[in-house]
Amino acid sequence: MLGPRAPLPCEYNYPWANQTNASVPGFIDWSQKSTQLGESGTIGWIPIMDEPAPASIVQQAIVTESRQQFAFRQLEGLFPVTVWFITGLTQAMHWTILSRWITQCPKENKPLPW
Repeated sequence: MLGPRAPLPCEYNYPWANQTNASVPGFIDWSQKSTQLGESGTIGWIPIMDEPAPASIVQQAIVTESRQQFAFRQLEGLFPVTVWFITGLTQAMHWTILSRWITQCPKENKPLPW
């Protein structure tokens, strides 16, 4: 989509990947929590989409993501549904929460206009 101007990948450090904490249960727990964060973040930015058709497709993807979260919770032995509704996050909130796992990004990456 961005072609040659696309940013290079950043490096990430996820809690479950830490050598001292690496485990299948840790990965499942991280997957459940990051899926819930993805839901909230995406729900929060759907209203700023200009076109209803792509927004509808994104909503369908979020429904699938919520089902994945339920499955991850069940794999942990937890009740699958813990809330009555999912609160949407603004883009700033979403990126702020995600930034804690970014270790570094290439210096040649330029800020993307939103």
